Amino acid sequence: MLSVSVSARLRGGGLAEGLLTRARDEARAAGLRGVVIPVRPTRKARYPLVPMADYARWRRPDGTPFDPWLATHAALGAELLAPCDRSLVISQPVDRWEEITGHPLPGPARHLVPGALAPLEVSADGEGVYAEPNFWVFHPAT
Repeated sequence: MLSVSVSARLRGGGLAEGLLTRARDEARAAGLRGVVIPVRPTRKARYPLVPMADYARWRRPDGTPFDPWLATHAALGAELLAPCDRSLVISQPVDRWEEITGHPLPGPARHLVPGALAPLEVSADGEGVYAEPNFWVFHPAT
C-alpha cells in the first residue's frame, strides 16, 4: 500500500482499521505473506525537528506508540519496521515554496513549514528541498 487517507470528517469510525484489515485479507487470499505500508504518522508534524527514528520510539505510559496512527497499526498486529528519512523528496524554487506555504523564505536555512514532518531546506542558490520521512510497517496476512 502506498497511500491510505481518510477524510477528517470520517475519522474515528473505524474506517482506517477496516481498510487495513481488508488489505491483510486480500494479501492472504493472494497467497502473500502480508502487506508493507509506508506510514505518515499523524502527530509527527508537531515535532518536525525530531528525527523519525526517535519519534517512532516514543511511547505512551501504557507502552503503546505515542503516535495514534502508529498505535493503530501496532494494535492491528503490525510489526513496526524502520524509518525512511527521505520517502518523498520535492525540490522547487523558493518562490514556488513561498506560494505553497504562504509565507516568505528570506534566505538559506532550515525552515519550519506548518504540516510538514521535517524542515524545508533552502539553499543559497534559491532552491528549496523537502524530504518527508515515513515509517515502514508490516501487516502479516495471518
